[in-house]
Amino acid sequence: MLEDIFEAINLQAIDDEYDFQHNQLRNQIAINATDFPQLEDIQLAIFGVAEYRNAQTQNEHLGDIEKIRLAFYKLYNHQPALQMVDLGNVKLGKTAYDTYHAISLVVEELLKENIIPIIIGGSQDLTNGQFLGYLPQEKLVNVAVVDEKIDLYGSEEKIDNSTYLFEMLNNQASRLYNIGVLGYQLHLVEPIILEALDALHFNSHRLGTFKEDITELEPTVRHANLLSFDLRAIRHADAKASLEQSPNGFTALEACRLCWYAGISDQLSSIGFYEYASGLDDDEQTASLVAQMVVYFIEGFYQRKNDIAPLSDEAVKYTVTFNDVGDDIEFIKSKKSDRWWMLLPKEMVIDKSLENQRLIPCSYNDYLDACNKQIPNRWLKAVEKITAWNNQKTQPDSFI
Repeated sequence: MLEDIFEAINLQAIDDEYDFQHNQLRNQIAINATDFPQLEDIQLAIFGVAEYRNAQTQNEHLGDIEKIRLAFYKLYNHQPALQMVDLGNVKLGKTAYDTYHAISLVVEELLKENIIPIIIGGSQDLTNGQFLGYLPQEKLVNVAVVDEKIDLYGSEEKIDNSTYLFEMLNNQASRLYNIGVLGYQLHLVEPIILEALDALHFNSHRLGTFKEDITELEPTVRHANLLSFDLRAIRHADAKASLEQSPNGFTALEACRLCWYAGISDQLSSIGFYEYASGLDDDEQTASLVAQMVVYFIEGFYQRKNDIAPLSDEAVKYTVTFNDVGDDIEFIKSKKSDRWWMLLPKEMVIDKSLENQRLIPCSYNDYLDACNKQIPNRWLKAVEKITAWNNQKTQPDSFI
């Protein structure tokens, strides 16, 4: 089925342009060039989707993603166990909605085979297709979005790159449990959107709040099954090839670090990079950055510790008591990775599907806050969220 969805890569044209060495990624991964590659033993699958038709802003600078592919092929492989394939580019459907469907079929099939999809887009509304690939699993899904805005606007007309989160929330088959937004800029977001995010008990991290310690974003990334990275969240000086970018944003190094966090997370099973505008990438620096972000993700993936549920002898438990409110918070620290979680009490779980949501990724600072008798915000959000889910509160029909 998958071979019918993809266009093969013109590898000869790439090889004519550049003389690759043996240990560069061009020669270290399987590539859909002549015959569709076998997926047996494959762990990572990268593919392109040059779909922009539902983007709010249409521009002649939007184009393909081949500059990113070439930049990726040029990088050197340092993972001896690398098992990766480049599937090529998804054939665009008659409409963008057909392309969403094609992406969902690819993601669904890859997830069945325990292969992590790495999507190179395309406008960020393609996240909807990425998300739809999870629905056949009938499990709760946690989403993390790296974005300078919060794309939670409602629309009755079409899905675009400002409304896709609303569409994901309102999908009747959706099992979307949590959304974490990383790096939004307050002056770019309407107050009603923040109010809606808070009412739904979702996590959000403003750009300026973590600048002194980016590690505070790691737990939100670790909590996600799916990550969508809007390249416009990176400051213009570091990634010029996106439309409507802000002078502020993540630095190139911070963007790569977030991708490493995503790679090392045992729970995260797909990642997408969106809003690349090849026509603005004359010096190909943005393509090089995206390629490096993918490599950081790969590096993190091959350092996974398999401590998605650190409740065994490989973990240390700490209990912090709040005498004034009568609540205890149980913290868990993995001996393998030194990462921290909080464990919600069993009695909070009424819906059995919430059992896997009891473990809340957190930071050491959350533990210190609790020791100082300050209830961590992550704990409060988690309790509010699981309580609301148990009560089956309905989602608002429209936010704006």
